[in-house]
Amino acid sequence: MSQLKDTGIGMNKEMTDNIFRLDVNTSRKGTEGESSTGLGLIICKDFIEKHGGKLRVESEERKGSTFYFTIPGKVQSNAGEHFEVVSEAEIFEANKGEIKDLKILIAEDDLPSEMFIRKAIKTIGKEIIKVRTGIEAIEICRNNPDIDVVLMDIQMPGMDGYEATRQIRKFNKDVVIISQTALVLTGERENSIKSGCNDYISKPLIKDELITMIKKHLGGVKC
Repeated sequence: MSQLKDTGIGMNKEMTDNIFRLDVNTSRKGTEGESSTGLGLIICKDFIEKHGGKLRVESEERKGSTFYFTIPGKVQSNAGEHFEVVSEAEIFEANKGEIKDLKILIAEDDLPSEMFIRKAIKTIGKEIIKVRTGIEAIEICRNNPDIDVVLMDIQMPGMDGYEATRQIRKFNKDVVIISQTALVLTGERENSIKSGCNDYISKPLIKDELITMIKKHLGGVKC
């Protein structure tokens, strides 16, 4: 069993009982006053359960929360196909001698998503920069022309990922930009490519898919 622990504002029993329900609104301001839709944990739970695992939470107000989750080593899809869940160690081995030492910008306003992405890319990232808004992403790219990859969330406050990408492309045509969103809507990939992104990946992210996508667009240039 794996766990993720924080020391944030925590939750009372009523909230922990309802946190994974779509029919109950549990959204509220976060530790730094950031807004939330209340959908992130529901998506995570759905993703984990579809892979044969379980997710639960223990929390105490003003002391933080701990999320416990399990994912079997081998799972079966609805079509009857078996596949292995790739471990972090296996991803590390798969990337040894290939893509590494990258300078990566994560533009993501959702803290759990940012933490997941940061952990997923730590075997290939030498320097990881984090921002919460599209405007910040533009400024960082302007001041750091050596960034290799931008992982661009589409839904960010102030300026969305589409517009941030269009602005970045005005002065940097070469950086690899991969958009990501939890909105499963028709045309998201097409809109991402049209705005200037190299590729698109939907949330919840799967670690090996993200690594493979980055490798595909960089082609081993950082061996």
